[in-house]
Amino acid sequence: QDTTLVQLQPSVNFGAQPTLVVGRQIGIDQVTSFETLVQWDLSALPVGTVVNAAEIGMFQVGASAEAGTVLVSRVLTPWDEGKVTYGTRPETVIYDRTWSPSLNTGQYVFYQGNPLNNATATNLVQGWVNMPLENYGILLAYGGTGSAGRTFDSREAPDQNPPVLRLEY
Repeated sequence: QDTTLVQLQPSVNFGAQPTLVVGRQIGIDQVTSFETLVQWDLSALPVGTVVNAAEIGMFQVGASAEAGTVLVSRVLTPWDEGKVTYGTRPETVIYDRTWSPSLNTGQYVFYQGNPLNNATATNLVQGWVNMPLENYGILLAYGGTGSAGRTFDSREAPDQNPPVLRLEY
């Protein structure tokens, strides 16, 4: 499941939209943040499966020149793509502040993580496999300053480039 959360529209659900947005828009009297929730079903993997490698892929369809880093957070509580809003967003904790995807569009950008601080996609997914009841996915948020953003295809996108989780196990 996937969706975008929009700060200035705290009661609107965007779960059926074809795009996902991560960014910030600064206006004269307001700041709006756009965050993306993504979750994958890993129930086919038995508890204890060893994950040798993992990467998270987002098909980027737009990126401003100042798009900067993307904060990757672990989601700690359940959410539903068809119901969640900015006002009801789940609890999260920042997992990695170092993802700086390329600005290239029309292709997947992949998050492998930062092995220097053990914040890797592999470790994140291994945790979900070991404790399936704690797999609530990730939240992607803008980590830069100023106004900038990125747009990705959602699973509802007509060109069928949804967020992917590539695993080697």
